[in-house]
Amino acid sequence: MMRRLRALSLFALAAPVFALSAQQPTKPAAPAAGAAAAAPPVDPCPIDLMQPTGLAVANLQRPKLANVKSVDDANKVMKDVSKMLFDDKQKANPMGRDLLLAEFVTFYIQYADSAKRGDIGFPGDKAQYVDLLKVMDSLFTEVEKAEPKCAGTTIGWRNYTPYTTRIKAAYAAVGAGAADTAEKLANRAMILNRTGPQPYDVLWRVAQIRKDEAKEISFLQTAADKLEGDTLNAVVRSNFLFTLGRIQQEIGDSKTDKAEKARLYKDAAKAYMQVLKEFPTGDEAPFAMQGISISAAVTSDTSISNAAVAIIKATPEKFTDQTLGQAGVLSTAAGKTADAVTFFGAAAKVNPYFRDYQYNLAAMLYESKRTAEMIPIVHSLVQLDPNNPDDLMLFTYAFTGVSNGTKDVAIKKWAIDSVQYWGKIAEDMPMRVGFTDFQRQPNRTLLVGNVENRSKAVKDYTIEFEFLGKDGAVLQKSTATVSAVPVGGTGNFKVDFPVGGVFGFRYAPLK
Repeated sequence: MMRRLRALSLFALAAPVFALSAQQPTKPAAPAAGAAAAAPPVDPCPIDLMQPTGLAVANLQRPKLANVKSVDDANKVMKDVSKMLFDDKQKANPMGRDLLLAEFVTFYIQYADSAKRGDIGFPGDKAQYVDLLKVMDSLFTEVEKAEPKCAGTTIGWRNYTPYTTRIKAAYAAVGAGAADTAEKLANRAMILNRTGPQPYDVLWRVAQIRKDEAKEISFLQTAADKLEGDTLNAVVRSNFLFTLGRIQQEIGDSKTDKAEKARLYKDAAKAYMQVLKEFPTGDEAPFAMQGISISAAVTSDTSISNAAVAIIKATPEKFTDQTLGQAGVLSTAAGKTADAVTFFGAAAKVNPYFRDYQYNLAAMLYESKRTAEMIPIVHSLVQLDPNNPDDLMLFTYAFTGVSNGTKDVAIKKWAIDSVQYWGKIAEDMPMRVGFTDFQRQPNRTLLVGNVENRSKAVKDYTIEFEFLGKDGAVLQKSTATVSAVPVGGTGNFKVDFPVGGVFGFRYAPLK
């Protein structure tokens, strides 16, 4: 009877770190001397900011407001601008007036969130304070409703400095554990731009600090949703979705109510499934497969794992070797041996340098009664992992199958002799090299294992490793020494180096 499949090692993923990517309005660059000026991009917004004359004159004040150094100077500019923009003559172009005023308010917000109407020249009670973030949002909203083509223009202004400075400060507050401050900053930023994912990213972290599970899940889901279709931040969306699944499973673990636990695990599977669909080559995809496997096991719902396998089976060429390997594990657990063979075979084809794919593929071929096909695979496996009797025992299974499946006397004798030959080598091997962890991180490689002393004397072992890249090139050579291993005992080793891109490893046979 075959040993169980070898577990496929995966390293823990870090919590997501959101990279701000909001585009801000910038001044056009001047063309180089002697060079033809490039045609400026066409702005689809049809609103004219140069008519009537009052708007055109006010428009010229933007550089002045952008460059003032104090609130007092900003107030002076705003008073002059407000006098022109609130003049009845500008009612001929109300959208132009609103858009230009919103832009001026955006510049002013860099100095103060609120101001007295009288200080900035707004009509009404001069002593009344106005919330300028809400004023800016209201004006841009009116423009966006009246002229949808201006949405590209307004989002640039919504993402301008007042938004980014509050978001950066909110992240800093989260890092310091100041949940109340972070929440206030995120909510203020959300007034400026409700479509951005950053405030929701801050708020789920705030909820995590407060241990508010419902809001943690809700805000993280919203942050991921806001990034749907955003190719610039695809990596972040993938990590958000994966983290959402992980958090739902962690919360589910704490629940005693079976229905609530199952709901959380099924919701986690949905998030993981989205990772597979959208980001098949992403770092999170194999971990998503692992998470789906856990959800299926906890809920006793094989439809969850079957759905994940179906996604990969439809386009296996899109997925990494790690995800294909995880699909093989899920297929094995579901009793779908043929699918397991397909997935482990695909993983081994993409990455022929990872011994566990070769081992598991051979094991599934045995279960499929395709024992003759095991032989070349086991030969490849032994080239990578020569001092593991379990690998050599695969030869005995393979040749036993060949013997049982033929009536040719010569072939039967050859197969039986091969069973005896490999069985004796496996039994007499004086050591066993085993591995308990293999982490293929982007900038780090970790291999942990042990050597079992099967001889009759205390032994020292020196293992010469070669770590291989995608094309089989040696990326790193390392030596592991295990000293004074007692008879029947084991000695541990660890190889850890700051090099990524490793696909697998091999080592020189021990003697």
